[in-house]
Amino acid sequence: MKKIIHFIQKSGVEDSQPDWFKRRLEILNFVGIFTGLGVGFGFSVLFLAVGYDTGVHLPAIGFFTSTPTFLYNRYLKAYKFAKLQTGSGPFILVSILLVNMAVQGREPYTAYYVVAFAFSLLPFLVWDPRESRMLIANLSFNALGLLMIPASVELFDFEPYIDMSTWDLTLSTTGVILYLSIVFSLIASYATLFLLVNFNYVAETKNQTLLQEAKENAKQIAENEKELQGNLTQIKKSQEEEKERQWINDGITELTSILRKTQSSQETFDEMVSFIVNYSASNQGALFETVRPDEMDYNKDVFLELRSTYAYGRKKFVKRQISEGEGLVGQVFLEKEPFYMTEVPEKYVNITSGLGEARPRAVFIAPLIDNDEVEGILELASFKVFGSREKEFLKQSTEIIAAHIRNTRVNERTRLLLEQSQQQAEEMKAQEEEMRQNAEEMQATQEEMHRKEREYLQRIQHLESQLESVQQPQG
Repeated sequence: MKKIIHFIQKSGVEDSQPDWFKRRLEILNFVGIFTGLGVGFGFSVLFLAVGYDTGVHLPAIGFFTSTPTFLYNRYLKAYKFAKLQTGSGPFILVSILLVNMAVQGREPYTAYYVVAFAFSLLPFLVWDPRESRMLIANLSFNALGLLMIPASVELFDFEPYIDMSTWDLTLSTTGVILYLSIVFSLIASYATLFLLVNFNYVAETKNQTLLQEAKENAKQIAENEKELQGNLTQIKKSQEEEKERQWINDGITELTSILRKTQSSQETFDEMVSFIVNYSASNQGALFETVRPDEMDYNKDVFLELRSTYAYGRKKFVKRQISEGEGLVGQVFLEKEPFYMTEVPEKYVNITSGLGEARPRAVFIAPLIDNDEVEGILELASFKVFGSREKEFLKQSTEIIAAHIRNTRVNERTRLLLEQSQQQAEEMKAQEEEMRQNAEEMQATQEEMHRKEREYLQRIQHLESQLESVQQPQG
């Protein structure tokens, strides 16, 4: 049964149609079934039962035309025809009955007027206010027809269409037809009013739902916008962070390139300090290198020596050597921690330009640490406060510079040791050569001595032989 009801209800309904149109089609299908079966078929049976045989064809026509309304919609897509047929068809059939009564001198009875009036309201059910032209046309036709029924005999010359001579019209005044007509009219009228009210309720409910959905959508849009704004902020922040990282990486790359240049150590320091000051938007800079007289004992007689400056006046660094713990630079060397100052003492340092001198807003002093040993100190002064990216750049720069100084010192020490080893090797080689020459001379001397010894022995033997030869004759 549910499948049959669903089949009738959804006949002609398509997904592409507006919701209001779908709703009207569903009602149209049921109104057609109601007027066809409930009214057309019911009154056909009733007319036969009470002896109104000559007029039974009128409700029968209503039965055969109204009942298949849902089929018009499903298979023929004849939506307007179905609406017009339902909106005016039953009314026309009742009007024909009333006109025939008037033509035959029968007073049209109130029961039939009530039925006609009920049928005249059907356009309110089948047409939507959005179809205002068709709704007004259909209602106007029904209203005009209802008003014209009493005057139709005087205005027009009608021949009787239905023979009512055998009808017992008391049934229409006090009998079953009167009561059934009133019941039907009430049902039809109340159903029409109920459906109209229901339409308004559904529309209002839908509007409330749409309003609530709109509010929720607005809230969701606001949340999405807030989330999007947050995402945009995060993306912007990420882009800024990436930009800062790229700025730091570019600076480190350039600094590394400077340190790799094959030039003197002093030129490297000067170019390096100049680059760091300009890249970090500082105004002054100085680099101190740790000097350890005793390489065997790193902590013995250690001091800092000024190696390079940028835009510093002569008064600041009259003293080019700073002891451990002396001043801020010496203190940073001792504590191995960077020092950042934004309230610079008046007599600490001034930045000099062609227009005069001015105190900096910030001073940054950082130790150059490699392998937990301070290889030097970097000091910068600026008219602006150092930001996070500048501090990170300087932090990485100090590590690279410290490693460079340490490697340079180790390489220099290795070079000196190598030169010393080479010199010692050459000295040893010279000594070996001298010893070899001495050995050769000693060998030559020994050979000469052996030769002379042999000569002496030979001379002695010769003399002894001569002496023996002289002594023999005398004997």
